[in-house]
Amino acid sequence: MKKWLAISIALILLLGAMPGLGEAGAGIPDELVGQWKGQGAPTYGGISTIDLTVTVNADGTGTGEYTCYEGSFNADYPFSISYDNSSFSVDTPTNATIASCEGTWTLADGELKLDIAVAYASGVSYYYTAYCKKVDAAQDDAAKAYALAEPGEPVRLGDLALEPQLFTDAYESWDLLAASTSDPFPAHGEVYLVRFAVAEGGEALTPEQIEEEIAPAMSLYSESEGSASRIFQVVTPDDQATKVFDILFYCENFYTLEDLDLLCDGVLYPLSDLPGDDEPLPVPPVSAEDVERLNALHQKARTNTADDIGEARCAGNVVVAVYNSKEDETPDVLTATSDHYRYSGFPMEYRADSLETADWAAIIYPTYKNVGMYSLGGAANRTTTWLSLIDLATERQYDLKVAINEPPQTLFNNNGTGASGAYEPEKAVEKLAELIGGEQGGTTEPETEPAGEPEPEDGDVPASEVTTEAVLTALNDDTYRATYDALLSGEVIQKGSKGDTAKGVQQTLVALGQDIAVDGNVGPKTIAALNAVQAAFGLEQTETLDAEGYAALLPRLLIAADPDAADALLMGSMDAAEYDYLRACALVAQGKYASAKALFEESGWGDWAARAEACVQPWPKTGVLYKNPEVKGSSAELAVQFNTEADTAMLVKVYTEGGVLARTMFIGGTGKATCSLPAGTYVIKDGVGKNWYGEEEAFGERPEGQYEIMTFEGGSQEVELKKNYRSTITVNVQEDNPAAEGVGSDWESWSDF
Repeated sequence: MKKWLAISIALILLLGAMPGLGEAGAGIPDELVGQWKGQGAPTYGGISTIDLTVTVNADGTGTGEYTCYEGSFNADYPFSISYDNSSFSVDTPTNATIASCEGTWTLADGELKLDIAVAYASGVSYYYTAYCKKVDAAQDDAAKAYALAEPGEPVRLGDLALEPQLFTDAYESWDLLAASTSDPFPAHGEVYLVRFAVAEGGEALTPEQIEEEIAPAMSLYSESEGSASRIFQVVTPDDQATKVFDILFYCENFYTLEDLDLLCDGVLYPLSDLPGDDEPLPVPPVSAEDVERLNALHQKARTNTADDIGEARCAGNVVVAVYNSKEDETPDVLTATSDHYRYSGFPMEYRADSLETADWAAIIYPTYKNVGMYSLGGAANRTTTWLSLIDLATERQYDLKVAINEPPQTLFNNNGTGASGAYEPEKAVEKLAELIGGEQGGTTEPETEPAGEPEPEDGDVPASEVTTEAVLTALNDDTYRATYDALLSGEVIQKGSKGDTAKGVQQTLVALGQDIAVDGNVGPKTIAALNAVQAAFGLEQTETLDAEGYAALLPRLLIAADPDAADALLMGSMDAAEYDYLRACALVAQGKYASAKALFEESGWGDWAARAEACVQPWPKTGVLYKNPEVKGSSAELAVQFNTEADTAMLVKVYTEGGVLARTMFIGGTGKATCSLPAGTYVIKDGVGKNWYGEEEAFGERPEGQYEIMTFEGGSQEVELKKNYRSTITVNVQEDNPAAEGVGSDWESWSDF
């Protein structure tokens, strides 16, 4: 493939001084005076479309200002226009890399046409034609009339005050208030998430109020363009009244945060002033009156003689308060409009808005009883977790001991320390959901504990030949054993589950190739990862995971995590073709689709042909696939133009001088992809093929995929991307470009690509 590298300045209007035009022509007509905005398209040798703003002063001298935007770059320079010979010039610094910039203009039917000629010091000339319209003065005055909010000032809409927070991380890290949005994210442009919390003392809002009254009053305003971006989606939790909601704004173009403001009711709130990703999430406040009453109920519950809950069920809704000690006066409170991350799995349909509308108050608290002293000093306590349910209509109280934790019976040695039993409010909240919901309560505990070893599913390794215990021994990891033991005792993992068992399941899924957080909080991403693994191995996809389902994953985990141990334990217990099939399934779970396809074909077992065919993935859209957040900056640009057949694609990988992958770009068929990078030295690799197997394995092994490292001047594999410049690499050159330099290549192996 013949390649050329053309390097051009990305700030198109860093233009050289124009000698010869002298003073601006006199007698500038009124119709030229004012501000003009438009776009310039390249007519020869230009890089890309440029956005122009031209201002002609009203003093009759023909002077003014010339502003250019290209991507995130912009430049402002003095501008002179001559009426006598219909010419213009831009006055740039003498140290600019452009030798001259001149042009002609015509004015017809209210449209200003600029024919621009840019001559670089290297002798290369680029040409553009721009069409501009005069900015409406009333519209410009309206833009200037917007008030600017002070940093930290709440967003106001009438009497409503909202505390905003901006999220700019990758979409995958957004913890949206709903499991998913109803629309896929756009492939181009940018989406900004702003989370709003009703300020203290404000009322909860219905989804209808948010969507029909509040959201339409919001937009993102670009100061450079004087335009607003539309709302992409409004997200509220579970379609209930809420004090926290999300608005996603979509911008077709790319902007810096400094250029964008949140516009609401004629006031601009700069995005750069908003609290960011590293700030704590806004938590809707609970009224001081409710907290005071809950504190009184807490002290009363500790001293009251109450009825045992037993097997009773309680109908209605509830406000939950979780206390950490007898003196605690700031409980974690769960209502329909307030939440806490530890208990977010408690169903919304059971929650009241406030004590005023609640049927029940649930008070969860610990008690301690001294049962002796440890040999090294300190009290040995027995900790009990209590759940007191108080009927707010009758003041009748019902109590339940959720768990009792005895201290160790043996004395600690000199290296030990005394410790009390554990307080377990999460279990109390789970039990509360069971009491309120009955069979619909979603309790995570089964009615009866499983008896002994669970039976494997169809197609699993027979338990009589290879037991779960044998697999756990081969895995030799305490986390997997503890997770299985907890599930075997009756725990079930589902959305909302929290704790060590949930963390163990997440660690298992990560070892099976899934990219999720191991934080002990099971949300929609964890369930999606579980379903992806189940689908990869041909297992039934479930919303929950019990001991039987986990046992089915363990042999597959061994295949993925320790192939040698899996060979020793499992290979002899099943048909060799079936074992290869399972190995291919493990590769699918890890995203290694090309290797999986080859192994499916080699196995010839079961539905191998369909599974092999499914390993070929759909092409992603042309553009940036991966942006390393650790390689920050956008002062340089790299564009790759790929000219090819419609059924051929290219993957470009850009590495730093130190070998860190900075960006990847995909180009399907003939097209161009562009990425921004910090200025510096880079190594650029490319792979080409027809069948796509994902970012992990690209186009598969040779000869199916072809891979190379690009080489530049002197055969060097490194290229410098300069600040404020765009470097364009054209692959399969169709026209000669005397201003560009040739690009060669060295062979690269598939494994090193």
